[in-house]
Amino acid sequence: RDGLVEVTDSTLFMKLQEMLDSTHKSSDNWTRDRGCKLHGVGGAGCSLACASKNRIPVPSSYILRRVLRNQNLDLWKSYSVGRTSIAE
Repeated sequence: RDGLVEVTDSTLFMKLQEMLDSTHKSSDNWTRDRGCKLHGVGGAGCSLACASKNRIPVPSSYILRRVLRNQNLDLWKSYSVGRTSIAE
């Protein structure tokens, strides 16, 4: 993809995996956007209490498989111009 470069530095890769591990909530892990076991996502008649009681579990951890660094030159130029104008 244009502007995306794969990160191959193993030290950086490990640090990013550690960041995922340290910021992931490992217990009582649930999000409302997953819906509930009875009604699914956005099911009619499903209240927050229902979704909370009938939780669909989320992953207990994540394994980093690939890291891409965004090197979009046009976006960086736009950011740099904006940053410079704010600093002035």
